[in-house]
Amino acid sequence: MFYDAVPVGSRLLVFGAVHTNNLTDSMAAPDVLEPEPANNYRRWWNNSWSVVEKGGQAHAGVWTRAAEDRLRLLVRHAHSHNLWIRFYTLDGATDKEESCNGWFRSYNFGSLVAAKERWRAARSAGVDYIASDQYELLAAFLRNPAT
Repeated sequence: MFYDAVPVGSRLLVFGAVHTNNLTDSMAAPDVLEPEPANNYRRWWNNSWSVVEKGGQAHAGVWTRAAEDRLRLLVRHAHSHNLWIRFYTLDGATDKEESCNGWFRSYNFGSLVAAKERWRAARSAGVDYIASDQYELLAAFLRNPAT
């Protein structure tokens, strides 16, 4: 898109994600998972949900205080290193929705109620980017968390 929209010679503002240490346990301390602060190019930290709840969405159970504390710890670490933080892909779709939309079962918490608990926690913790295949529902939720 930008190739045709930005005139030749114009400046671009670009940034990339930091490299996460994927060779360690996903539940390792934040400074083990991401030891480097932001730099001129690497400005954000992209994470699967498995760094919050072991096994990720497909193995998540009831939302717990321990999971909330873990999420807040990750966000604090990112922000203390001047990084934005993103989590993907927080879905709460039915089997039919997954099937007809081509969404991945591994990103699904199993119910919209469970996904909304994580959306609420992510918002409260200060997560900068929440990814979901259910963007319309997520957007409505972020505008009015009581929904």
